Amino acid sequence: MTDKPTKSPAKLSPKAEETITRFEFTIQQSPEAVFWLDRHGRFSYVNNQACVSLGYTQDELLSLYLWDIDPDYSKDRWEHQWAEMQRAGKRIFETRHQRKDGSIFPIEVLACQINFGGKEFHSAYVRDISERNKAREDQAMLQEQLHQAQKLEALGTLAGGVAHDFNNMLSVIIGYTELLKSRVSDDRDASRDLMAIEKAALRSRDVTRQLLAFSRKQVISPVAMQIDEQIDGTMKMLGRLIGENIELEFAKSESTWKTRLDPSQFDQILVNLAVNARDAMPKGGRLVITTKNVVINEGQAKQKGDCIPGDYVLMSVCDDGIGMSSDTQDRIFEPFFTTKEAGKGTGLGLATIFGIMKQNHGCIELESEPGKGSCFKLYFPRNTAGEDQPETKQVYESGEGAGTVLLVEDDEMVRNMTAKMLERIGYTVVSVASPLQAISYCESGLHTVDLLFTDVVMPKMSGIELNQRLKDTYPDLKVLFMSGYAALVSDRNGVIKPGLNFIQKPFSKNELALRIKAIIGEPGKKPTDHS
Repeated sequence: MTDKPTKSPAKLSPKAEETITRFEFTIQQSPEAVFWLDRHGRFSYVNNQACVSLGYTQDELLSLYLWDIDPDYSKDRWEHQWAEMQRAGKRIFETRHQRKDGSIFPIEVLACQINFGGKEFHSAYVRDISERNKAREDQAMLQEQLHQAQKLEALGTLAGGVAHDFNNMLSVIIGYTELLKSRVSDDRDASRDLMAIEKAALRSRDVTRQLLAFSRKQVISPVAMQIDEQIDGTMKMLGRLIGENIELEFAKSESTWKTRLDPSQFDQILVNLAVNARDAMPKGGRLVITTKNVVINEGQAKQKGDCIPGDYVLMSVCDDGIGMSSDTQDRIFEPFFTTKEAGKGTGLGLATIFGIMKQNHGCIELESEPGKGSCFKLYFPRNTAGEDQPETKQVYESGEGAGTVLLVEDDEMVRNMTAKMLERIGYTVVSVASPLQAISYCESGLHTVDLLFTDVVMPKMSGIELNQRLKDTYPDLKVLFMSGYAALVSDRNGVIKPGLNFIQKPFSKNELALRIKAIIGEPGKKPTDHS
């Protein structure tokens, strides 16, 4: 018998060989990493992208196991996944891979169970999703910013309505208190009680202003100013505020740019930050204020959220107090959020700072760690406008007012109180309850009016509309607007529209006297006859 001839392997056709070559080339050039793992979790095949993404050579990878490159996997977990894949056949999930240099990056995996050459393998197609996750995080951040903006807008609307009514009531309380103080100056008990009423009313006024500041509805008068000079001028006051057990230091730069800001707002920022730092250091500590010029590029601006690229003056206010947890930091600028005991804080201090910075196109950052203190970094835009003319301080003396004021105010209590203020200053007052009454008075042709003093928000006709109506007949008529909510006379940043004279409710007799004096001139000036 002769042995049967051995059967030689079938020879592939040129077309089949070309197809296999193209398949191998496609896999090797794939932008996704391709892995084959055997039953024991060891790599049996890797393509070029797998080597590039992980930083290994092909030989190095083929000597490793899955758990050598995946920090979330163990040998026991691999056994579980192998059994699960035998049942399911395919699975899509996210995990992490670790490069040869130790760096970790997120990935998406399409895993399949395959049979090849009579053996089972676990194949995986792996995609680096770092950019996708970054885009997802950016989208989440934008959504959060939108949510915060919507909350801010809602609060602004609420604050505006509250401010108008509340400031009217405070005007009456503060105004009558001020008038009564001059009449009971010899009565110590009565004077003390009136001072207590005034103090409470002024504190209520400040809370209202804080709400308006947070919602960016506060009336402001920004000027070109040197932050370093402003800080120098408040150091003594800040020292008294924080107490002797806290060391206060100001490390200023030699020459910082000017910024454009309402000085009273800046003082508000400093005071709130100082109080916050003091409360964070009950046993004493160190508070350091530093300033310097910085330039924020596009990449840095994106990281800082609302900041836009440009020149800024950076003020850092840092303490070595108790610090804050990450959860507290996430909520620290929310209105009415506070970590202080009941009755020791309104929860508006830092919210107010946030609102002021946004109102003035700046931005704010917080760095803090429990037990290691907190550092607030405030970026004020460099002033690009011209210099402001210095204000001429005017002095008011009781009874020096001269001329006739037409007072238009729909709230009876506010109207009566304001009329008394004006009379005490020395003006002749004609008070009416509505714009229509004011129009009737002026158009009678029988009267002389030196100043129209009108509320802005009134039923049927606003003070703005009243002024326009009267201007048609009396183009030289001088006007002073008042309101507890200045949205109708200010731009979206809270700056009073050019050419408008405005006083915010509640106001003092002295403030009112100086404001009117600046508008209608010195006493004894011949009144303008508008008849």
